[in-house]
Amino acid sequence: MSVVKMELPSPFPRVEQKASLNPERIRCGRETAGLSKVQLADFLGVTSRTVTNYEEIGAPVSQAAALADALQVMPSFFSASPSAPLIEDLSEGQVWFRSLRKSKVRQRRSAVGHGRNALLFFRWIEDHFRLPECDLPFADSAGMCPAAAVSMLRAILGYGENPLPEMTSLAEAHGIRVFSLPTVGREVDAFSFMFNGVPYVAVDTSKTAERVRFDIAHEIGHLMMHEMVSEDVVVARNARYRKRSSFVCRKSSDAGASCFGHGADSCLSAADSDRKAIFQSFSHGHGSACL
Repeated sequence: MSVVKMELPSPFPRVEQKASLNPERIRCGRETAGLSKVQLADFLGVTSRTVTNYEEIGAPVSQAAALADALQVMPSFFSASPSAPLIEDLSEGQVWFRSLRKSKVRQRRSAVGHGRNALLFFRWIEDHFRLPECDLPFADSAGMCPAAAVSMLRAILGYGENPLPEMTSLAEAHGIRVFSLPTVGREVDAFSFMFNGVPYVAVDTSKTAERVRFDIAHEIGHLMMHEMVSEDVVVARNARYRKRSSFVCRKSSDAGASCFGHGADSCLSAADSDRKAIFQSFSHGHGSACL
C-alpha cells in the first residue's frame, strides 16, 4: 500500500513584506518641490491615485530613482533612518510666517518642506559637531509686550543700549538655527518655528544685509512672544483670522524688532508713539532713529 504525502497550506501563512519607500518622505518631498499630485503623476507616468497610494502606504523601491529625479532629492531621502528626526511632525500650523497674506498655500507648504530639510541638515551637523544650546528664555517671555520682551533679551545678551553685532552669528551663538531659503523665500519672506525645544529661523538671503538683519530680529520677536502658543491657535489664525491676526502678530514682532537694537529708552518711546518701530531698534542701539 503506497502512502501519498500531501502538503496542506498553513493556517498562518507568512506574508512577505515588500520593501517600500517611506510614504511620509514622499509627501514631504513633493510639497517641498511645490508640486501637486497631478504634476508628480505626470512626471512619473502614473495616475494621481497612484501618487496618493505612494503617500499613504509607500512606493516600490523601483521608483526611487524616478521620484528622486522628479523631486530633486537623493534616492536615500525616501528611506528614513531610525535616528533621523521625524520631519513629518513639522506642520504648517507650527510655523510663524512673515508674509502670511501674500503667500499661497503651496508656497507655504514648500517653505515648511525646506524647514524639514533643515532639520535633517542640522541633525547631520549635530552628529559631527557640537552646536550651542539655546539659552534664551523663549518660554518665559511668551505673552510679554514687545518692550518688556526686548528689555529682558538685551539684558541677557549683555549689550545694554549698544548696537548688536552681526545678527546671524549672534543668533547662532545662542542656539538659534538659522538657514536660508531658496526662491520660495521671496513669497513667504521669512519664518520661524520651534522643534523639539530648538528654535529655527529661515531668511531670504537674496535681500540686502540690512533686511536680513531685521528679518532675524523679527523672527526672534515671534519666538520670544509667541513660542508657547498652541498649534491649534496658529492654525485658527491661518484659516479664519488671516488678515487680522497676521497683522497683529506682525505688528508686535515689528515693534519688538525695532526695540531690540535701539535700547530701552527709545524702545519705550517708540512703543508709545509707534509700535511698529520697536523690534527694529533691537539691532541698532540707543540713539538710532526708529525706522
